[in-house]
Amino acid sequence: MCNKAEETLDHLLLQCKEAQKVWKFLLGKLNWAILLPNSISDIFTSWKIPCRKSILSSLWLVASFLVVWEIWKERNRRIFQEKAESEESLCARVERAIAEAVSATARNHNLAKHPFTNEDRDIQAKWPLIHCQPINGSLGVDPSPPTEKVKWEPPSKQWIKINFDGASK
Repeated sequence: MCNKAEETLDHLLLQCKEAQKVWKFLLGKLNWAILLPNSISDIFTSWKIPCRKSILSSLWLVASFLVVWEIWKERNRRIFQEKAESEESLCARVERAIAEAVSATARNHNLAKHPFTNEDRDIQAKWPLIHCQPINGSLGVDPSPPTEKVKWEPPSKQWIKINFDGASK
């Protein structure tokens, strides 16, 4: 991405100055004072926290994957489309992707049943894109969305009705 070193996975995703800007943005946003490992495999094995249902644990689990994914997509955009996004735009993409993933996790795991920690409240304050507010007393979506029964009706005379529903054997 930077064209200043051989493009290895570790260089592209961690050591490249462009990638480091994204990682520094993420670490600053999370208020984490840690050093990045030297290899990408170390990121996925060293970033572990006790398993508990919280916004922080969700962030911890998805952040590194999404940063890597967005850096990879930016690399491909530069190579195959000859377009480069600004640092701010790339960081905004990362922030949106993480917020969407954490919001979905919060809804799916119904984090409202678990008290928010102080760290969770801090994260909610720093990440306004994360939507973890209770909906009708709980987080998430209603497991049984409203459905409408549809009955097949034959077409009017002189018309042919063809259904395309994708079902096949």
